[in-house]
Amino acid sequence: MVQLVKGSRKSGATRRIYLSLRDQITSGVYDAGERLPSSRALAGELGVSRTTVTAAYDQLISEGYITVRQGAKPTVTSEGRHPYTRPASQAQEPTPQVSAYASRAMALPKNISAEQAALQYDFRYGDIASSDFPKLAWRRALNAAVLAYRERLGYEHPAGNLALRRALQGYLWRARGIECDITQIIVVSGSQQALDLCARVFVDPGGQVVLEEPCYPMARNVMLATGAMPVAIPCDKDGMDTSRLPVPKDVALAFVTPSHQFPLGGVLPSGRRKALIEWAISGNTYIIEDDYDGEYRYDVRPIPPLWMIGQGRVIYVGTVSKTLSPTLRLGYMVLPGTLAEPFVRCKQITDRHSSSFEQEALASMIETGAYESHVRKMRRLNAERRT
Repeated sequence: MVQLVKGSRKSGATRRIYLSLRDQITSGVYDAGERLPSSRALAGELGVSRTTVTAAYDQLISEGYITVRQGAKPTVTSEGRHPYTRPASQAQEPTPQVSAYASRAMALPKNISAEQAALQYDFRYGDIASSDFPKLAWRRALNAAVLAYRERLGYEHPAGNLALRRALQGYLWRARGIECDITQIIVVSGSQQALDLCARVFVDPGGQVVLEEPCYPMARNVMLATGAMPVAIPCDKDGMDTSRLPVPKDVALAFVTPSHQFPLGGVLPSGRRKALIEWAISGNTYIIEDDYDGEYRYDVRPIPPLWMIGQGRVIYVGTVSKTLSPTLRLGYMVLPGTLAEPFVRCKQITDRHSSSFEQEALASMIETGAYESHVRKMRRLNAERRT
């Protein structure tokens, strides 16, 4: 019979009764067609309320273990007698047959930071000091977004919150000289999602993708997981050596970090920029411009983005990971107008949209000038730390 510890909370007691009866049915204690005790009798035996037992019986009925007729005791069904076979141990679970994409992804390095004790000196890239995060400004902006009146909570447009895209349109013009229409901006969950979307839109298994060598490892991993064939172009102190680019008609995409080559730090000179754009035009291909650390220049003014001379061949990717925090997972893409629709469709399928409240908070910080003020502060602090 059901074993139950008296004094358990109602929901816990209901679950204990349900599990006990289910296990007895599946193990053969109760056979098909056999009757269970009435809810009144079982409640009296266990010292619980009849409602508690009825709730357990209702769960068994909904899962097909028992059936109930008016005025009769619950009866074990033939289907519920052996509804499934549970593995005896975890070791008996079958080896999963995953997709080719998952197999390729599993073969790549994890690149997942393990939890570890605090380090005196941490040389990992991508992290920022917790003290640098504008906690008060972000809390005010986020609180305002959460508390703002709205008729309903629904899904956002896949391209992103309208207020944020408007704010980014103005910010990109002021900070990076990018003049674009609001429909060309898509808000993404960091630059990594931007790269993933580019791969989904352009790359088929076996397609060639030009990458810098050395390059950002997660960019390479995205393309390899897609099934792309990377074509590594060596970099020197000035970035990618464009004289070594392959025949463009065979290439689906090219990925570069022209304003601050990762990890060497070179700035792609104007001659190579022009050659790269001409190469893309001649092969009807596109260039992903990852504006890595584009906000941080200490000796000269910020380098104009490749987008400025791209002639509709450049996909600009930016993020707040280096200015605010990588924990926010907020970034943006500026696309040639003809690419907006396929990217929006793929973004919608991938995750519907990025987090709405965080988008609204960032829009508020940009509109009030708090974001740009913070960027200037970070630029100054980083310059001081370099000296």
